[in-house]
Amino acid sequence: WITSLDVAVPKQAGASGKTQQAAAPAAKAAPAADPGYELVIKGLYLSNPADARVVDEFGKALAASPFFSIDPAKGVKPTVRDTQNANGWTFGYEFHLPLKKPYSL
Repeated sequence: WITSLDVAVPKQAGASGKTQQAAAPAAKAAPAADPGYELVIKGLYLSNPADARVVDEFGKALAASPFFSIDPAKGVKPTVRDTQNANGWTFGYEFHLPLKKPYSL
């Protein structure tokens, strides 16, 4: 399941590698061209026989999208990928996907 979709803008050079959440624009105007925009996808996957490989397969499918600046040969690795354990039945994942161009949401 996808539980959250956000747009993030990386901090300026010299700052830590974390991202800031972009404020939602009041109007539906497209933001100025900035190659740093990322789509942040957070979600959960159910306990299953394939384990966390389902997240890796989802990442491969996302890498093939024409909307992201991702080399399909390298793919995209999740920034969070919880491994199944006996203490739960859902486990989290998170992807940061650099956008080829900004889109209004």
